[in-house]
Amino acid sequence: MELFYRYSYRTKETEETLNTLLGKPYGLVRSLKMGGTGSQRFDVVEINKEIADIIASSSNPPYINLEMRPKGLMLHLKVRLDNWVLALPYHLLSLYSSDNQLRLFAEQWKIILIPHGGQPLKIKFVRRILEQKEALRSDFN
Repeated sequence: MELFYRYSYRTKETEETLNTLLGKPYGLVRSLKMGGTGSQRFDVVEINKEIADIIASSSNPPYINLEMRPKGLMLHLKVRLDNWVLALPYHLLSLYSSDNQLRLFAEQWKIILIPHGGQPLKIKFVRRILEQKEALRSDFN
């Protein structure tokens, strides 16, 4: 299953695939009720070679943001003028936070992030992800 996409030039097929994997983006009202669905900006500590090679092509450090969706997380990565996304469905995702780091694991993907600019990790966002993941799991039971 392909989870990593170049998102600079969105195609209908890519949008449909992402919507199937992660669900459609939350609407404005729902997002506000949830307290937001986007994360703070992160810097990369460690990431898979596929993505690390793309990052290495730029002299500027990339920024990563996470977007909550009903069935998973979408990791947004901007390198130079290109946008990339990594789809992380909740049923594949393991998430840990410690020492001001956010660690994401899904199948072959291993991503370790720290908040940009030395800011503290926003634990409320991590809790919302875990709550959403648990709610989705309990819906299947």
